[in-house]
Amino acid sequence: MWQSQFAVYLGQENQEGFFGFIASPSDSEGENNFFLVLNAEVGLDKETGRQALISIKQELLTQKIESLINLENFIAGQLKKQNLPADVSIATGFITGKIIYLKTVNKGSVFIRRKNNFEKIISGNQTASGNLEEKDFFVFTTSRFIELFSYELELKSVFNHKTPHQLVEDLAPKIKSSDDKGAIALFIQLSNQDFVSPEENKEETIVSRPMLLEKGISFIRNLSGDGHKIVY
Repeated sequence: MWQSQFAVYLGQENQEGFFGFIASPSDSEGENNFFLVLNAEVGLDKETGRQALISIKQELLTQKIESLINLENFIAGQLKKQNLPADVSIATGFITGKIIYLKTVNKGSVFIRRKNNFEKIISGNQTASGNLEEKDFFVFTTSRFIELFSYELELKSVFNHKTPHQLVEDLAPKIKSSDDKGAIALFIQLSNQDFVSPEENKEETIVSRPMLLEKGISFIRNLSGDGHKIVY
């Protein structure tokens, strides 16, 4: 079973729009396995936005998400049902077993830190799926947060093996001085209760040694031209 630690960075409120997040189990007894950030720069007031997130969480409990297409259909259905603005940005992920399904809409982005490697997996209107590894660290965000940095991979320099809470605490004083209105980022680190550490089983370490990175992105492979990717 995967357990998650998470923390969220929230910028100043946007009076013309709404931003918020969900970190929730998909059933009444499970660990958090559904994550979502939402940002509407205009056209969505605070109360309507909050009610939309509450409704999405409740609707999730009635769904059975077992594939990437299930997640895509769920998000597409909620966009219509909640009457969200056409330009709303979303970054979301759903964990089932050892697999994570990812979906972004408009200006949403998902990043991963795996061991010492940090890359953007998807952004815009894309989907991805892949196997999880111990201590995988995901960032669900939108372009408004990324704009606070000089370039996207500058995010990599702030990790330095911190927990999500430590990361947010370190980031806050550095970027609060900027215009962070509407910025949101959800930081999630995963651990597996069944994980066997290298010290406990060296043979397993040799067998499951990760592939060497080629040009920094070998753990992400494009499957086709339809915007779908798989994460190794």
